[in-house]
Amino acid sequence: MQEKTDLRRLMRVKIREQSEQERARGSALICERLRAWSAAQPTPLKRVAIFLAGPREPNLDEFGRYLQNEGTAVYAPCMTQCQAPFVRLADDWSNVGLNSANWREPQPGSPGEIFAASQMDAIFLPGLAFDLKGNRLGQGGGWYDRALEGLPSQVPCIGIGFDFQIVSALPHEPHDHKISILVSEKRIEYVRTAGRD
Repeated sequence: MQEKTDLRRLMRVKIREQSEQERARGSALICERLRAWSAAQPTPLKRVAIFLAGPREPNLDEFGRYLQNEGTAVYAPCMTQCQAPFVRLADDWSNVGLNSANWREPQPGSPGEIFAASQMDAIFLPGLAFDLKGNRLGQGGGWYDRALEGLPSQVPCIGIGFDFQIVSALPHEPHDHKISILVSEKRIEYVRTAGRD
């Protein structure tokens, strides 16, 4: 879909223009909002999947460690898997390393537990862009769409981005998985019910 390709190109330019200081400050504010959100949940979160940020993504490491200190088991994607793609992070994160694409992830064969998306209490997703109808523009590989296929609507998918990544409308296709909550450094927005059209 050419429209998605053009939007990806545009958003990558905007992301590259963000300074490291702006990124660090925005990431800290996002983590602060996420700590408040998780503390307000009616039942404690037992299992949560975060993403291990690349150099230009919002960094959730601080939030992940906060959850672990609160007794939540924290998982992250292992990109070579889709059926049970989330691997538990060691308490000291010693099983985190770089994959062949230079992205951080739990290492294959690491001793962490492996779970499917449906077994999570919440899943936090990165993206290049989001809109307030629950649409998310990813990198284009479709990994999250495959990993979240058939996910029950009661498992919230929470899109994480900087405020400039929120746009008025995104093109979407039937296989694109929706988010239910959107969090940036400036806001938390409850959008449509997670799932597919």
